Amino acid sequence: MVELRQLRYFVAVADAGNIGRAAAGLRIAQPSLSQQIRALERSLRVELFVREATGVRLTDAGVTLAEAARKVLAKATAFERVVEEVRDGATGELRIGTAPFIPDDWLVRAVSRFRRQCPDVKVSTSSLHTPKLVERLVARQVDAGFTRLPADHPDIATVVIREEPAGLLLRVDDPLAAYAAVPARQLTGRELVTVPREWNPDLVVAFEAAVRRAGADPIVERESDSITTTMDLARGGLGIPVTQQRWFHGLDDLTWRPISDVDFMMRWAVAYHRRHLGPLGHKFIAAVRAVKADERGV
Repeated sequence: MVELRQLRYFVAVADAGNIGRAAAGLRIAQPSLSQQIRALERSLRVELFVREATGVRLTDAGVTLAEAARKVLAKATAFERVVEEVRDGATGELRIGTAPFIPDDWLVRAVSRFRRQCPDVKVSTSSLHTPKLVERLVARQVDAGFTRLPADHPDIATVVIREEPAGLLLRVDDPLAAYAAVPARQLTGRELVTVPREWNPDLVVAFEAAVRRAGADPIVERESDSITTTMDLARGGLGIPVTQQRWFHGLDDLTWRPISDVDFMMRWAVAYHRRHLGPLGHKFIAAVRAVKADERGV
């Protein structure tokens, strides 16, 4: 089997027209180079050079094979360059999972920052709820993902990008709207609306536990999968949505109130595999940290 090393030697001799000069350029001993050329001819069963007193010249077969060898070496060099780019995270594909309601324009800002460093990398996204995102990360089918916490798994690490207190979206004529912060006990018997449990069952369970520890006994059954549905349920008196304040500013008929004695934060994060994060993943997480630092003014 012909090796790339032998082709490089062959082309070097062909270009130099002299084994001694080629050996000097390659920084190997002349006898060793002569042996390599002989071995190549035996392997190919073709005479590549005519030996003359002043040097060597290609045979007709040698001319044809030298041209082919140069093409092979050019492709090999291009391949090595691609391998180096992939290893360094300059090319390839970055796979990002995204859960619903990503805070603000975090995805756009993080990807934009990443692309400044890796403009030739393809970025693909897929919509994944937290349990499925964790599953894909562990299986190394996605590189990183925006998700609500908790996203607990021993192989998963996270960068928290937003923390906001959980509160209540109330009709302005609801008696609870009179409170600056609603006491948890006032929620007993009231129906609360949460995100779908399938999106993040641990989140809903944790919120229920926090409210009950504060002495409340609400009904937690109804779910909402969109901001529009959340507002419609609140306006229709079909439950009190548990949500963040930032989506509901400037509404005439609805108002947001914190829960006074429940310290429960809604947390968003970018999750990734702590042990198997490739070059692209590392660069994306670095971009996420940079955007976070910009947001904090660090």
